[in-house]
This record gives sequence, C-alpha cells and structure tokens, in this order.
Amino acid sequence: PAPAPAAPAPEPEPLAPIPTEHLPIQVLDMLQSRCVQAANHPQTRRKLDDVHNKLQILYNKLRKEVLSAETLQGLHHIIQFIRQYDYQSCLQVISGLIAGGSFAELADFMPGIKVLLQVAQQTGVYIEQQ
Repeated sequence: PAPAPAAPAPEPEPLAPIPTEHLPIQVLDMLQSRCVQAANHPQTRRKLDDVHNKLQILYNKLRKEVLSAETLQGLHHIIQFIRQYDYQSCLQVISGLIAGGSFAELADFMPGIKVLLQVAQQTGVYIEQQ
C-alpha cells in the first residue's frame, strides 16, 4: 500500500503586533539596514546579520510584553539619543541598564543593539529626524 500523504504543515501563528507605544523602537531596523548598505567589510556585514536576529528577539519580547519598565524606558532613551545623533549617550544608557542588574533580561538582544550602535558610529550612519 502507498504511504499516506503527509499532513500539511500547520500555518504559523501570525505574530502579535508590537504595542503602539513601542513602535518607535523599530527605528533600529532602519539603522541596521543603513549600516548594512554602508558596511564594506564582510565581517561587519556578518555582525549586522547577527544584529538583525537580535532585533527580532527584542521585537518578540515587545510583542509578548515581557520586558521590565526600566528596560523599556532605557530602550526609548536609546531611540531618543539615536535621533539626536548621540551614539555615545546610547552606549551609556546600555551600560546603565546592565549595571542596574537587568542583564539576564537584556542578554538576548542588548549586545546586538550595542554592536549596531558601534557600527553606526564607525561608519557615520545616522537616522534623520522625522
């Protein structure tokens, strides 16, 4: 007898939307894609591919609303500083969050944001005010 046809794979569940108040955090995607365009070294591009994966982890945590108020506030401060072309202050916010003891919560995505900011600073990539 012929083997039974395999059941179709279940449709993946659609992702929940990121809460509206956290949508500005997605400017990190724009920064990452501009850095990819500006990066001319393969190693930098590989780093930015990893950054993309880390940002997806962050966005999933935002969708699930599992981040602490302190982390969310820090992320919004980082976005404000990105828009002010002040990457040094972004890095200080990250250091403050890590020193504040929320490292376990940040470990999945914050190293990627830090790499993104460092690459943006090195390549002179900025996001215009909108």
